[in-house]
Amino acid sequence: MVILIASDGAQVDIDNSVARHSPLIGNFLNDDEKEVHIPLPFITSGILTKVMEYCKFHHNDPPVSHDDLGRAKEHFASVWDDTFITNNRETLIDIILAAHYLGIKALLNLGCMAVADMIAGKSVNEIRTQFNIDNDFTPEEEEEIRRETAWIE
Repeated sequence: MVILIASDGAQVDIDNSVARHSPLIGNFLNDDEKEVHIPLPFITSGILTKVMEYCKFHHNDPPVSHDDLGRAKEHFASVWDDTFITNNRETLIDIILAAHYLGIKALLNLGCMAVADMIAGKSVNEIRTQFNIDNDFTPEEEEEIRRETAWIE
């Protein structure tokens, strides 16, 4: 049994086979120990629970590499994944950060694809609004960037 300790002190219990879905957690596991406590100071209990829910559902799946994006898209097309990753923006970003920290490539890819879907076809200003990104360019800097990248459009 693996006991994960979230940043807020809450504990999430998972089986070793599910825990091994994360390379980071897997590095802490030893076959001799019956119970392992692993602190995860950068992940809250709510996000950790969501990430472990994903790992439980997919713990028997073969690994998805970054090189095989076609297969990854096919893998992420399941109804369960679509429902799982449908979250508010803040939760989605936290899931992506946790997946990156824990080394769960498939979940990281799923989260990034969800963000890509959220910003597809939107203007820079719409994306800034959606993700609360401040525009730190002066009007002159923006105009210069537009001139330099006019060839893109």
